[in-house]
Amino acid sequence: MAPSLELVYFALPGRGETTRVLLALGGIPFKDTHVGFGAEWEGLKPKAPFGQVPYLEVDGTIYAQSSAIERYAASLAGVYPTAPLEQLKVDQLVAFAMEFWEAFMPTMSVPAEEKVKAREAVVLKLQPKFEKLTSIIKAAGSGFLLGKDVSFADVQLYVVMSNMASGFFDGVPKDLLNSYPEVKAHHNKVASLPKIAAYYAAAEGLRLAFKPLA
Repeated sequence: MAPSLELVYFALPGRGETTRVLLALGGIPFKDTHVGFGAEWEGLKPKAPFGQVPYLEVDGTIYAQSSAIERYAASLAGVYPTAPLEQLKVDQLVAFAMEFWEAFMPTMSVPAEEKVKAREAVVLKLQPKFEKLTSIIKAAGSGFLLGKDVSFADVQLYVVMSNMASGFFDGVPKDLLNSYPEVKAHHNKVASLPKIAAYYAAAEGLRLAFKPLA
């Protein structure tokens, strides 16, 4: 019997979106609970195992840490391998995808008037990583990162790039991926998968970037 799942996170995509996408891709029902900032989150915080979100309630038991939750969701969705070496191949690409996201984290604490300049600098520093990513996609030869089928690594990269192109980070141009056509093609390939396209059919705001990019 399928587990009863409730994902708890803020309404924005952020660190909860990869789990949402994986569960949608796997056709796995889940309750997507959005927590408000401020008093609502402070009231819920003691319930969170490590005092943070996202957390996932599975059959009444709460589990935390986004990377652990994502791997569980990827396993349920059938896009995470069972063989240790194949897991290693996926995990190294998941970690590489997250390096793009993590590059922006120091800018979250920068004064508002300096954020744009700080994030423009991050985009420049990411150019070598984009070039490496382009070579990985080209070498795979399928449009995905590994082989002919979508994997957890593809979903993680898709979510990270969507977040970057969404306008969430001031100073990061929404057309950033136009400079990296292979990366943009990868994004659009994942975004066009039927279950993911259906999940974002009514997307608006930041989530417009999770649709195929023009």
